[in-house]
Amino acid sequence: MSYKIASYVSLIFFSMIGILFFRSSFYLPAASGQTIGPEYFPRLLSILLIIFCIISWITTKKKKDERVEIANLRYIIFTVLLSIVFIGLWHMFGLFYLFAFIYMAILFYFYNQDKHSIKKAFKYLAMALGLAAFLYVVFDRLLNFTIR
Repeated sequence: MSYKIASYVSLIFFSMIGILFFRSSFYLPAASGQTIGPEYFPRLLSILLIIFCIISWITTKKKKDERVEIANLRYIIFTVLLSIVFIGLWHMFGLFYLFAFIYMAILFYFYNQDKHSIKKAFKYLAMALGLAAFLYVVFDRLLNFTIR
């Protein structure tokens, strides 16, 4: 695959994500007065993402094109498909923490290069449960922001 084509496709993809996040940030509650509200950080990140995509587009245009081999294409395809399933299930049922736990456990198990065992499966389940619990504590308890 051409380096420039792969770069342009990924830059368009990430620019669209930046635009989507920027538009979505207007649905977050705004802060009253002069304090920074919950909409500030997503807007800042999305603007930075779009700016870096524009910079990368310009630098890619100046570079010489070369052939790029995509390593582990099956990992990429599996991760993209699993992510689509995760987002779809989350959107349909609204059970973010449950589906995030399952999503992370599957990815941990799939990306393991060693021999699979029951002990490692429980280790990945524990890691996924810990991360899901961390997300719950941070968003639901500390920030009082329910992920739906």
